[in-house]
Amino acid sequence: MEIDPKRVGFMLGRFSPIEPGKIQSFPRDTWRDEFAISKKCGFGLMEWVVEQDRLSDNPLMSEGGRREMKKHMKDNAIVIASITCDTYIQEPFYKAERQRSAQLLKEFMDIVEACTEIGINKIVVPLVDRGSLEDSQQEERLRAGMDTVHQLLRIMV
Repeated sequence: MEIDPKRVGFMLGRFSPIEPGKIQSFPRDTWRDEFAISKKCGFGLMEWVVEQDRLSDNPLMSEGGRREMKKHMKDNAIVIASITCDTYIQEPFYKAERQRSAQLLKEFMDIVEACTEIGINKIVVPLVDRGSLEDSQQEERLRAGMDTVHQLLRIMV
């Protein structure tokens, strides 16, 4: 059976040194290198990682960064098909105080909007570890936030 590289993917950061104390993280210094390495290994899909820490440094979050991502995607025949929002593990909006919660939800909406500009159509929201839902109030706050994001997506389509 022949493997179609357009259907075989990997998570960004797997070809970079592991950051101490983390299972996965955005590889700030080596993310560009991972495109060529993944192409060489026969991968056609990538899952991008977004962290709360230094979110603004993630190329996804700037116009110039997205341009650079698109160039690497094109040059290496890699599609970024999805992202993992580790922001939810690190600082979930549904557990934060009101003002901080609104700021975190706005940042998530900015992530969603950036994804649409790149063509990323799958967003993984890990509800594990610190992001685990602990009670019905958190579940309701998560649901309300996702309803807001859903309304944004409907406007953008």
